[in-house]
Amino acid sequence: MSVPITPVPFRVAIFRLRDVCVRVQEGMREHLKTASLDPRFQIEPTFRWLRRQGVDISLLSDYDAEQTELLLTRLGWSVGPEGTVQSVVLEQEKQENPVARALDVHGLRREEAHQALAVVDTPRLLELAHRAGVGLRLGVTNGSHSYATLQAMPHSALLDSTLQLVNYLLQLTPADELSAPARRLTFAWPRVLRGGADGLVAGQG
Repeated sequence: MSVPITPVPFRVAIFRLRDVCVRVQEGMREHLKTASLDPRFQIEPTFRWLRRQGVDISLLSDYDAEQTELLLTRLGWSVGPEGTVQSVVLEQEKQENPVARALDVHGLRREEAHQALAVVDTPRLLELAHRAGVGLRLGVTNGSHSYATLQAMPHSALLDSTLQLVNYLLQLTPADELSAPARRLTFAWPRVLRGGADGLVAGQG
């Protein structure tokens, strides 16, 4: 039986900060002032493209508030309605479901979770995105886990890197949307709904 395809306007894109968005020098968690940082190629232009489509950016941080602020300051990324990103979930590994919490802070109710996409690199976060009902769950295979590991988890697609994200989303965009006047894009893909939980969010003012 074919899966129904529903045009969906995405409202929030959830990224894991470490490894998906920026490489942090190994073993330097407690020394972020001097750790070498390697932002993923074209990650900021990717954020800007999503914002032009009306999509908010939420980061899942492995760090506490002080460490996260330091890291974002060093990257030159601001948080807020007109910032580089719009919200940050702190200490995501300690949260029951940081993906669901990111949805909550952006005002997406349970039945609206299909209007979000997650770009993550761990089996846990793919599973939690699935439970939260996130419609588009993308595993990034140049992060902390291999293709083989992520392949076994519930996902919509696996990308070699975030550099592929824009082209991947454009492939999901109906042709008439691409030629329409500038407005929030809608993407056609199978609608999937599942369960969710809570977490802790900073950066929403």
